[in-house]
Amino acid sequence: SDKQVKAELKNQIEIFKNRDRSVFVIEDELIKKAHPRSLLIILMKINNLFKKYPVFAQKLIENKKRRNKTFSLGLIKKGEIRDLGLRTYLNAVGYANVYGVYINELYAPHFKISLAVGKQGINSNFHPPIELNQIAESWLTHEMGHVLQFLIAKINFRKIYSDTEVAKKMKNDIIKIAKERYRGTSEVISEYGETNEFEWFAEAFAHAECCNNPNPIGLATRDYIEELFKKNLMF
Repeated sequence: SDKQVKAELKNQIEIFKNRDRSVFVIEDELIKKAHPRSLLIILMKINNLFKKYPVFAQKLIENKKRRNKTFSLGLIKKGEIRDLGLRTYLNAVGYANVYGVYINELYAPHFKISLAVGKQGINSNFHPPIELNQIAESWLTHEMGHVLQFLIAKINFRKIYSDTEVAKKMKNDIIKIAKERYRGTSEVISEYGETNEFEWFAEAFAHAECCNNPNPIGLATRDYIEELFKKNLMF
């Protein structure tokens, strides 16, 4: 019911912010404009990712101390996207960087439209296969994949996110695992993943996290992240 959704939404907002209220911020405008069910799904997913990968919260809090920056959930207007030069995002549900996840204001109020856009992308192979009941949060997982890649690069390779050599190394390492362990024959995760190595990893991460039966690249992505964990390189 709507009452239950609102109650759980309030709970998930508190879980998100209580990690460190000086770091994790939800913009009031997002709460006002976003469809409650969409926002609930997004918050549940991001909270689950923070729980599964403690490096998210840990390193974002450290970033706050170094640069006095928050990690925000918010809205971005179409004009702002154009001003940033992010033309590929004009019709996207949202985008992310190490300082936050931002939802396109055109989609935030429309739960069903967001679902339709996601389903169309999967059916056309523009995005990788995921479970139909996870379409609404798959884009959030993709965007958090960008954040995770930044953190992996910064912690393990001591490089910055814009260094394409780090992204290429991560992609090559995952493809090698896919071929050696899972008999993977394709290096393509999705049409959008072919844009560049950064999008490739984000698509692979979304597939690995939002598909119950991932392909060799998805399985290899899981292994890659898990092995960083075991080697204490990431956490």
